[in-house]
Amino acid sequence: MIKKLSIPLVLFFVTLIAIIAYTLRSKPLPIRVTATNPTNNSSLNPFSPVIITLNQDVRQNDVKITINPTTDVNIVESGKTIQIVPKTKFTPNTQYSINIGTDPSYVIVFTTERSTENFPGWNQLVSKSLQQYEQQNATQDAALKDVRTHAPIGGNGFNISYSYADDSYTITLSSPYDQSKNSFLSWLTQKGVTNLTSLRLNYVNQ
Repeated sequence: MIKKLSIPLVLFFVTLIAIIAYTLRSKPLPIRVTATNPTNNSSLNPFSPVIITLNQDVRQNDVKITINPTTDVNIVESGKTIQIVPKTKFTPNTQYSINIGTDPSYVIVFTTERSTENFPGWNQLVSKSLQQYEQQNATQDAALKDVRTHAPIGGNGFNISYSYADDSYTITLSSPYDQSKNSFLSWLTQKGVTNLTSLRLNYVNQ
């Protein structure tokens, strides 16, 4: 005969399970790069800053930045954005690589333009570009946060689940799979998620 567990023992196991579930749920997200300006393998005006957008707010020195060749810069961290601003300028007509110490690490490679002279109004242009860039990414970040909070989510031919352990999204597709995948991508776009390159999307056919 199976003995009934005492009430204190049952409460102990319930509390233990709740603590484990909360710990897994509240585990901090790994810091990842969601976008960069310039993009990888593109060009940059020697006087312009490099702008890095992350998936979460960062504090000072949370992310180590390594620049090759070494350049004298100011690093400005604000919310999800890191700006790498040359104190004078990047060397013109030079290939640079910037290693960003996220999880996993991320490398940007770009080549500075030949022009050695600053162009009129570049401060205003960069500021306007940064504002538009931050606004676009803020919309996507808010949409993804909503998905993480409400997952699992069912849609027209697809179901989304989220893993905090590796910051990934699993999309289970119903037949016909191509149609269901297109439905999912259209759903993401409508929510404001347009940059998929930094997302870990795992598709599973049901």
